[in-house]
Amino acid sequence: MELFIESRGNQANKNRGTDIVFDSSQLDIQVSEQVNQVMRFQQSTSTSFIPIFFMANPDVTSIKKRIAKINDGLDKLKIVGVWVNKSSQITIEGPEAIKEIISQLL
Repeated sequence: MELFIESRGNQANKNRGTDIVFDSSQLDIQVSEQVNQVMRFQQSTSTSFIPIFFMANPDVTSIKKRIAKINDGLDKLKIVGVWVNKSSQITIEGPEAIKEIISQLL
């Protein structure tokens, strides 16, 4: 198995200490760029291992709401969502078959 992870979640200094990672005008752009990058990984990857593609983000409500709008599409693309909370705990969302494989690794 080979894992490919595209992560986002930089926070501007002015937003430090809040749940705001990107302002609302930046969220759609960031999510679009993240999906685009994962799709590029999918297209250019040549491996003898089973590839699994992840979109990793901080567990922040504003980002989760944006990504929830495209969850069905991400499942069709076999892109797994990874959410990391403030305690560094991970939540995985995505196609059930892939989630089962990942849960065996954890």
